[in-house]
Amino acid sequence: MTTLVLQPTDLAQWHALVAEAQQACDCNLEESLESYLVFLLMRFADRPELARKIMALEFLQAQQT
Repeated sequence: MTTLVLQPTDLAQWHALVAEAQQACDCNLEESLESYLVFLLMRFADRPELARKIMALEFLQAQQT
């Protein structure tokens, strides 16, 4: 996660970030869970209190416990 690569759409951007977080955590989500997470992130991205954290990474780390 050293370089931020911008994608052409919000959906593509969230999908790329979730995929990068999966790789960083050495974790593979099922397609349905990954899709749910991407759309959840898109839905709540406008809430600034949620944007203070790296939510996808925290979610994946929580899945490891």
